[in-house]
Amino acid sequence: MSCQSFVVVAVITCIVAYILQIQLYNELAPQPYLIVGVLSSRDHFPHREILRKGIKNQYTKKRILVKFIISKEPCLIPFNYRLNPYECEKDDFTQTHLESIHTHEVKQNSRAITYATDGPIGIDFVVHHDVVIKQLGLFDFKNDGFIGALKVILYNTVTHEPVIASSFVSFKSGQLHESFRYKTVQEYMLPKGFRGSLVVEGATSDDPLLRGHTDCKVTGKGMISFMKGYRYSDEIGEFPLQYNKHPKIECYLVSASLVFSSYGISANHNMTDWLSQKDKEYNDLKIQSQHEELSLKKEQEKYGDLLFVNVVESYRSLPKKMLFFYDWLSRLPGYEFVLKTDDDCYVNVTGIIETLLEISEHGKNNIWLGSFRKNFALDKHGKWAEYEYTSASYPPFACGSGYVLSRDIVAWISSNKDSLKIYQGEDTSLGIWLAAIGPTLLHDNRYQCFHACKHGMLSSPENNIYELEQLYKNVNITTFLCDALT
Repeated sequence: MSCQSFVVVAVITCIVAYILQIQLYNELAPQPYLIVGVLSSRDHFPHREILRKGIKNQYTKKRILVKFIISKEPCLIPFNYRLNPYECEKDDFTQTHLESIHTHEVKQNSRAITYATDGPIGIDFVVHHDVVIKQLGLFDFKNDGFIGALKVILYNTVTHEPVIASSFVSFKSGQLHESFRYKTVQEYMLPKGFRGSLVVEGATSDDPLLRGHTDCKVTGKGMISFMKGYRYSDEIGEFPLQYNKHPKIECYLVSASLVFSSYGISANHNMTDWLSQKDKEYNDLKIQSQHEELSLKKEQEKYGDLLFVNVVESYRSLPKKMLFFYDWLSRLPGYEFVLKTDDDCYVNVTGIIETLLEISEHGKNNIWLGSFRKNFALDKHGKWAEYEYTSASYPPFACGSGYVLSRDIVAWISSNKDSLKIYQGEDTSLGIWLAAIGPTLLHDNRYQCFHACKHGMLSSPENNIYELEQLYKNVNITTFLCDALT
């Protein structure tokens, strides 16, 4: 054998030995019994320091692994220029010219399919900037007037109370403009965040009002936006509670319209000053995000416990963050359970593991442990507003401050991740997803759903920095400690 051949063989032998050594180490290395996944905001550096020390310092004979789930991308839109505080989405209106007060109309500009209904029918909208309603309009199918008496009512979608209304009783009632007939109403201001429904009463199959098409367009100039689909009812004079997305319609369904103007933006608005302030806020946020990125890099180099997932930072991204985390978990060997919590939460890991050891005696599969909410009604406005799930209440779901899933459930989530629909919250989304497989729900009211301090609790959410420090210093929660924190 030549010297060259001998060297090649020696190198191959060393590589094989090294691989076998790594495999042997992995087999003998202690695998984590419990994974603790902590949803964490990119800038919550102090929270992570407290949890990192507080969780890991808790005595347990079982090995745990803590991972902080972090969005890879920051939201580079300042809060003042976002559509709402819960999403990283630009507010289109702030990009328009503000040199004068504009009146905007909601229009539909397609050759549309028409539908008829025997009762009230309407479309929902949300207000992104304070507006003043000036006119209400009604779709005139053939631009030839209406048959019978018709009425347009603007409802508050949340309270179901009527706000303003207008009747169209004559053959060509109202001023015709782009297939809609408008009538002036007493001006009414709708504030930012208002959720409304434009409802029509009196439509018949002889004079259909509802139209929609895949090529349709509704415009509110960024000041308002309309929801896809329509609501309806068989009862005249009442708010239509039923909501439908027609299977053949991918865009909007339009029956009524409105004319509004911006409120609080004067014709003397200094556009130069506004643009200067906007540029400054964007630049400040960019610099802040660069510093934040450097700090995250140093934190990861020091601890190695950050899991960066491919989403942009926002509240509405939390379900997607968890999907990425579960997918990462599915490739991790050895663990039996995963505990999910947030970076403002206290969790008693020792107490949770003791509970899991008791449960494990009867099996380790199909387990979901936490404090469960059942028949929980959907919110239609605010932080927890749900627009995609159509039932009146959610399936059972565990409070997000702390819940435990068995490994097989995590594997199911990961294998189905591409077909799981994202809903408003990570806890409610999980409840909807897991309703398909019917896990064993193990309710334990020691997991707190709201900010609380109770002897023996296993989790508590919404704590400030001081409260987190005190709770993790005193894992054995006493009445005295809770009195001191309240």
